[in-house]
Amino acid sequence: MKGGAVTTSNPLYTAEELAHQLSDSKAKYLVTVPMFLDKAEEAMRIACLNKNNLFVLGESTDAKPFSSLLKHGDNVSFI
Repeated sequence: MKGGAVTTSNPLYTAEELAHQLSDSKAKYLVTVPMFLDKAEEAMRIACLNKNNLFVLGESTDAKPFSSLLKHGDNVSFI
């Protein structure tokens, strides 16, 4: 994503701590792994972020796969 920045988080964060980081960094997207999906969803809700901007590395029926970001031809597209 042009102009984007990446911030990492501690997997031991509570949903509230993660939400604070999301808000503080002005995040628009969150990428997680299935093991932390529940915490990520709660953090997105607390931070008032769109759940459609939550992506998962791996298999999950509760979030879009990260690979879906790459399915727009030759251009990487963040939707």
